[in-house]
Amino acid sequence: MRRKITIGDGGNADLLRRIRVHGNFSEYTPICLILIYLLEVSAFSPTVIHILGITLFVGRLVHAWGFGSTPENMAGRSIGMVLTFAVIVGAGLLTIARLGFGLML
Repeated sequence: MRRKITIGDGGNADLLRRIRVHGNFSEYTPICLILIYLLEVSAFSPTVIHILGITLFVGRLVHAWGFGSTPENMAGRSIGMVLTFAVIVGAGLLTIARLGFGLML
């Protein structure tokens, strides 16, 4: 509203970067939350679920800060990506082990 742009990015580089930060969040966060949810409903350890949630939260904050900075802060963006992917891989493997193989973890 501040820049009087109602549709799209209006050619504004700052707004385009903000749109991509939001888009990146909406691309990766849902799968993490679904995997964490599957662990929770399977009565997985609350401590592990909290660790996954906190890691996701910190990773997304750091990624948004790094990606949204001008100039872009690659260290923040990279750390955020690593933390987010760690949640996806970790929660995915735990979900497969718990639900797929019926292991008592």
